[in-house]
Amino acid sequence: MPGLVVAASTGLFRAQRPPARELGPDGWRRDLDMLKRLGFDHVDLSQLWLDLRDLSDAELDILKRTIDDAGLTCVGVSLVQIPAFDPDLSDTVLERLRSALEQTASLGARFLSVGFHTPSSGGHWTAKMATRSDIGATTQIAVTAATLRRAADTGAALGVELSLEMHEKSLLRNSSNVLRILDEAGQTNLGANPDLGSLLRATGPIEETAVQIVENLAGRINYWHMKNALRIEQGELGFSVPCSLGDGSIDYRTALYEAIGSGFAGPMVIEHYGGDALWHARQGLAYLTEIIAERGGDDALGRDRIASDR
Repeated sequence: MPGLVVAASTGLFRAQRPPARELGPDGWRRDLDMLKRLGFDHVDLSQLWLDLRDLSDAELDILKRTIDDAGLTCVGVSLVQIPAFDPDLSDTVLERLRSALEQTASLGARFLSVGFHTPSSGGHWTAKMATRSDIGATTQIAVTAATLRRAADTGAALGVELSLEMHEKSLLRNSSNVLRILDEAGQTNLGANPDLGSLLRATGPIEETAVQIVENLAGRINYWHMKNALRIEQGELGFSVPCSLGDGSIDYRTALYEAIGSGFAGPMVIEHYGGDALWHARQGLAYLTEIIAERGGDDALGRDRIASDR
């Protein structure tokens, strides 16, 4: 395992200006240099910043060199809009995942995070539901597990782990569904990404608390998108406003202590949507670094280990 590290999502730049594809290598370098100046040593490449499908092999190599030259290590790639639950698209999804796994490996990253939800446009931080209403959850779970099982075989050969990103508007909206998929797939390089901040945005009642989710997924979490929000509930309705990691309704200190105690040793990726995302990310880096040092000492940060894995 690469060890506990805190990475910045390139999705932090999502609402600030044109897509990174339009900016080219010079624009990529400016963004990556900004993350380095904020204090980050590790980065997650979000599809919301740059869709790797748009890049040729030569451009992918340029991206890898640009990340290296910025003094950053790419820990993972994050995809969304993956309809792994749709039986009519199984072959297409498998091809998409295998290609993404190859690209992830070529960047020297160890993780590919997969989300089924469809994000809204611009800098808005809600998303659209992504499931099949005409087939039951049991069928969707079985189809998803079968597709991911085959993708994980490819990932194992490349040294890449897959992680399922939880989201309030997808099949991965509760830990029960995540565990069923993981158990049916039966692959050791397939784990969970408990994106608690997304689950907090449910407009109805919350199915599970953050700590319950982490406890339920004990030993299965291998990648972790982190963001927070202040949630207010009125009757059956819930409303959330984004905020910094240490200020919101999710107690990440307790959740992270629980996860580390259950063997979590993977990257933590800071996300934020709304306002000055970079400012919030810098606050989050200091907050998480403090918690990790408390829980496991400076060695838990794993900087040397992840560098040696590149």
